Amino acid sequence: MRSKFDSLDFVQMVWASIFTERDKLAEFREPTDLIKYLSTIAQRKLLQESRRRLQGQKHNIGRERALVAETEDESTYVRKSNTPSQIVMAKDRLEVMMSDRSERDRRVVELRMDGLTFVEIADQLEINERTARDVIEKLALVETA
Repeated sequence: MRSKFDSLDFVQMVWASIFTERDKLAEFREPTDLIKYLSTIAQRKLLQESRRRLQGQKHNIGRERALVAETEDESTYVRKSNTPSQIVMAKDRLEVMMSDRSERDRRVVELRMDGLTFVEIADQLEINERTARDVIEKLALVETA
């Protein structure tokens, strides 16, 4: 639950309650009375927020689901769609990265983008599987640099 709540939010809620009920402050004779009052308000705010998050449908954390299903299949990941501008920018970056590459490297990238595995690429281009992997890994290093 700690990951769902920010303690500073509760501090602000308690202060808001104090300022809306300023007359209560005059009733406290001892500092311990004020501490008990603040503790009670904080507990009630926490209980109220917990109920809201657990019982209401809008914020019910019981409805949360993992992004990955029970299997480790990559297709089970939830992905956000790329916008058209992101796709164009990615294609432009790829063109720049591939401008000084050999024809074989370009073909490896094309086949990989078409969804072929490294083994399938190696068979089709008659190269070693590790060579196909190296081409992609070197491009990834260039992209992150």
